[in-house]
Parts: sequence; C-alpha cells; structure tokens
Amino acid sequence: MKTRLLFAPLAVALSGGLLHAQPAPTLRFVATSYPVYLTVLNVAWEIPGVEVSCLPPGALAQRHGAPPAAASILARADALVAHGAGLELFLDETAIRFPNLAIIELAEKVARPGKEEERLPWIWMSVSDTIKEVRRLRAVLKKFDRPRREGYALNAERYVARLEALRDRMKGAFDPFRKLRVVALDGASARFAREARLEVVTAASPDEAIAVVKQTNARLVLVDLRLREEEARRIARETRRPVCVIDPLSGGPDHPDAYLQIMEENLKSLRSALQQATRRSRNRRGRGS
Repeated sequence: MKTRLLFAPLAVALSGGLLHAQPAPTLRFVATSYPVYLTVLNVAWEIPGVEVSCLPPGALAQRHGAPPAAASILARADALVAHGAGLELFLDETAIRFPNLAIIELAEKVARPGKEEERLPWIWMSVSDTIKEVRRLRAVLKKFDRPRREGYALNAERYVARLEALRDRMKGAFDPFRKLRVVALDGASARFAREARLEVVTAASPDEAIAVVKQTNARLVLVDLRLREEEARRIARETRRPVCVIDPLSGGPDHPDAYLQIMEENLKSLRSALQQATRRSRNRRGRGS
C-alpha cells in the first residue's frame, strides 16, 4: 500500500521577505490500534502541543471505511498512524473521506516473513519489527513536524534502547530452546514464538491443535489470552502438554510502559512453559528407559 503522507507547513511562515519561526500548533495523532497507540505515545511522550488517541476497538475488522464511532475523532485529527502492510482494511476509503488527514504507515518497510502473516501480520508481537516501526515513525515525524523533531528523536532513541534490551533478554531466555517444536493456535502466538526462534506449527482450532500435537509430538501449545479457559484446559488434558497463554495486546493500560510490561510477561510465560515442557519430556524418556 502506498504511503499517503501530507507534509503541512508546521514550522515557519514568510513575512516581508524574512523567515519567522511560528509557535508549533497543536498536533493530534490518532492510532489505528492499541499497539500502534503505544508506539506513538512513546515517541510523542511529554512533548508540548501533541495529543495522542486511539480509534475504538474493532477498527481493524472494518472493510469499508473507518467505524462510525471513529468519524468524529478522525475529523479533528492531523494524522492517522497505522501499521500498514494491508492490516488496516479501511485506509484507502479513509484517505478519500478525509483528504486533509495525513496517513502514516509504519510497517511499509518491515519485512513480512510468510503468506499467512502478510494477510494478518501481527507485527507488534515481534519486538524486532516494533523497533523498526519506532524508527520509521521517528524518520517520518522529523519531516512532518519539524518544530518538535528533536523531542521525537530523543524519545524514539530512548524507547528503542529499552526495546533492544527486551529483545536481548528474550534471546537469552529462549536460546536454550531454539527450534523446539510448538503448536500455535492463533497468529499472535505464532508470531511471538517465531520471534523466540521456535519451530512453529499452526492450528486453526482447539481440535486441530490437539491433533497436530499428536501428529508432530510438539512440546507445548500456545494460545491467545482470549481463548476460553475451558478450551485451554481441554487442550492441556487431551495433549498432556503445557498450554502457554499469550497476551496479544488487543488492549491494556494507557501508559507508555505497557508494551514493554506485557511483552515481558509473555516472555516469562513462554519461558516457564518451555521449561515445564522440557522437564516433562525428560521424565517421559526416563520412564521409558
């Protein structure tokens, strides 16, 4: 999808042949989803005159224009920040309906590793791709809002440093389990498991997940936080494998640290499940010898 970016004259005005700096006007960013909101919130954190909000839940599911509840929000916005990569289905019609709205697509230059993920990328479940999105936003805002470019750059650098530290912790936590086979019941869990460099087999339903475990001897099953608890228990009971619940960041705290905190919890949950799966496997081998 082509990036639609309108560069407004936010920085300066000409008067009498001289260039005079003007006070930076209030700038309103609207994010298409909670993960995008957290990225923008961090890059714009505590910068005077910048407001950040998020579209109502369910916006990503709309195929024909943004949800009605979002119309009044977009009418007042200066820029809509999206993942892009075909994830938000309403961007083209939004660009037509709101011609003065800048649309910033963060994932334009982020690699998409597989056909399924091209259709539903779950980009935010990869810390590496989230870092790329932060850097992309920093580069765009450097031109889009010149008066505040130094503030954006400083915030982005700080946030990237914290994301890189999280990525390094993930690498250390998951290195002992590289290539271990797991079954993922949803796109978010699959993307997170691939970030952990596990061998991922996907399943479309609990029944399929149970069958795949039996066919492939996968060590554990990853499920979305939104899966019903009784279904997760059934998978664990019928497969005799640990079930790891992953938070897909469909919502959460209105705080700049939320992404780091949620992904840290996902890290701990997956590491604990992998350790449990490894112990069970050793015990089974011990009983069989």
